[in-house]
Amino acid sequence: NMLETDEEKNLYEAIYESCMKISYSEKDFEETEGCVYPVSMSNERVIEIVHLFIYDHPEFFWLSGKSRLSYSTISSSVASKSVSLEITAEYQDGIARNKAASELENAENKYLNGAAAFSDDYSKVKYFHDTLANNITYKENGLDQSVISALVNNETVCAGYTKAFKLLCDDAGIDCISVQGYSHAWNKCFIDGK
Repeated sequence: NMLETDEEKNLYEAIYESCMKISYSEKDFEETEGCVYPVSMSNERVIEIVHLFIYDHPEFFWLSGKSRLSYSTISSSVASKSVSLEITAEYQDGIARNKAASELENAENKYLNGAAAFSDDYSKVKYFHDTLANNITYKENGLDQSVISALVNNETVCAGYTKAFKLLCDDAGIDCISVQGYSHAWNKCFIDGK
């Protein structure tokens, strides 16, 4: 909802499609394919879209958060811009990335099975909150900005908690967003019309 133009939405969708190809591949990648965007779009806006994308999609845990912007001149009147997202060094290897994805799916399923005991969204959200709080130790580590650190390793910081909570809510069909502030992150959920 923060994307203002069709061009911005097209870039967001191109990034998503590129990430989906990597998610289901055992090939090795250092970064996503270059996603083309209009020359008129500022680099600052592209970086904002990349950050929105990363917080919207914690399932792409292997994204580092860094991106590379490219500019090429095709002819005197035609230019092209593209953005590629860096993959965390630990997950550039396709087999390691798929192993981590499998571990993440197993962890997600444990939480979702526990939430299945509740019929209303509020109870599910409270279950996710309480269970994450009880199972995870707040601790900095090499992957502490990732959903993997939270759900698989059980040690993370606020960004990992936030991404884990969003992922679980998404899986349960509950509207949830990640919110970033100065040196902190948290979630907002839409429950019972509020």
